Amino acid sequence: SKCSSSYKENNSQEKLMLAMAENFRQQYALLYPDHKALLLCPVNECGVQKFVSTTLRSTLLPYSELYDWGGCASFVADYLALELLDPPFELQLSSPSWVLQTQRGTCFDFSIVLCSLLLGAGYNAYCVSGYATKEMCLLDQSRQECPLLQPQIQVKEPKKPIKKYSVKPPRDLQSNFERRQEEKQQAEAEAAALKKQLDEREHPPPDPLRGLRVHCWVLLLSGNREIPENFFIDPLTSKSYSTTNENFLGIESVWNHQNYWVNKQDCTFGCNEMTFDLGDLSKWEYVLCGQSLSIISDPKTLEEPEDEEEVQNEEMDELKVFEMPPSWVTKIDISPADMEMRYPGGMKVIEYRKAKLEKFAPYLLKDGLVTKLTTYKDLDCKIFADASVFSSNIPCHHVDHVHLYQPKKCRARKKASSELVNLFVQETEELQKKQLWYQKNYLTMSNEDEDDYLAYCSDAMFRIHVLKMRLIRHKERAPQKYLALEEKLKRHPRLASHLL
Repeated sequence: SKCSSSYKENNSQEKLMLAMAENFRQQYALLYPDHKALLLCPVNECGVQKFVSTTLRSTLLPYSELYDWGGCASFVADYLALELLDPPFELQLSSPSWVLQTQRGTCFDFSIVLCSLLLGAGYNAYCVSGYATKEMCLLDQSRQECPLLQPQIQVKEPKKPIKKYSVKPPRDLQSNFERRQEEKQQAEAEAAALKKQLDEREHPPPDPLRGLRVHCWVLLLSGNREIPENFFIDPLTSKSYSTTNENFLGIESVWNHQNYWVNKQDCTFGCNEMTFDLGDLSKWEYVLCGQSLSIISDPKTLEEPEDEEEVQNEEMDELKVFEMPPSWVTKIDISPADMEMRYPGGMKVIEYRKAKLEKFAPYLLKDGLVTKLTTYKDLDCKIFADASVFSSNIPCHHVDHVHLYQPKKCRARKKASSELVNLFVQETEELQKKQLWYQKNYLTMSNEDEDDYLAYCSDAMFRIHVLKMRLIRHKERAPQKYLALEEKLKRHPRLASHLL
């Protein structure tokens, strides 16, 4: 009910785009009857059909973390929770704003959000619809090493020096060679048995659905933002892969906010031999004919009669008139509070090989815990081995002292100013008393007493002058310090709203 009208209906331009997509789908089905149906016009969260390219909304958010592809990928992988494609043939493609609001989505929703952020950051990014391995589709990282686990460096213990006059042990009359050979054979047999057992457990059984599991990821083409070569990004884990990685088993289509391309290359052996020159018509088929496409002319078409050539040119001109409709998605926005919370519910758990990684949002836990890594001795993660914690913003005693420092400092300044006034009054009163004493006794005073009196008066006048200057300076600087404090409080992001 709160959705914009663009979510619930299509304008004339979008209806024409849907008609062109349906015509393209019918022609594709006739030319390639053995291929799977293309993902062209899935329904959105309101049940309305939308062309996939219009679901992308190029967005640049005001967070420095989201200015490069690594930060965007890490944010999407942390911020969203995965919903498996079940069933995969009734796919709903929600808008990026709705996915970010609910913090849940399929791999297609992950890719749409990530691609929208990458396009806003200036990357040449594309969503890829294809097939991947079971572990990648199900986000199963139980056979991968945790990135926080580093290989332990074994420190060799120094050998104890043999004393010259120590008692030597009795000689062993057994053959050391035979004993070493037996120990070596036994160790090799145990190692082989253990390796075989571990291989059977760590290597997954053959997947009967290999090559049929649908997955969606992001393709970054070289060129923009100094990207040297093409590579894939898995939005579920934020990891980057080469375009020849064995986890990606095939590609059906790719799209961005401007066009849609269908793959015509053979993916029997995965993506090893694929090329990503989208202007190559022998390997990619586009839906819209735009100016950015490099049309490769076939020499045979040059020998056709002029009439047919003119008809083809007219058809191409008609296609060039139509452009991709603008995105129907409302503005993508992420609040600073959501950026700080980061994970769904403030926490996320990832299971690795013999390890479990727990991530928490800052300030979520009272003890300041942000990361907890638990390692295990077995693959089932049942036998505890060790636990490591990483904390920030720890509420220790020194933090309490910091909170008390400013009030104490303020009280100390007030006390110092009051002591300054009291000292000035005290010095003035003592000088007045000394002057009264001099007026009563100056007739009977000796020369030494008079010299002592004059020296005292000189010192007292100097001290009073210094105290007077300090009081004047304190009085002049007090308003400036007050105004500076007021300006600092107004600029404070949390206190500014309460001072209006």
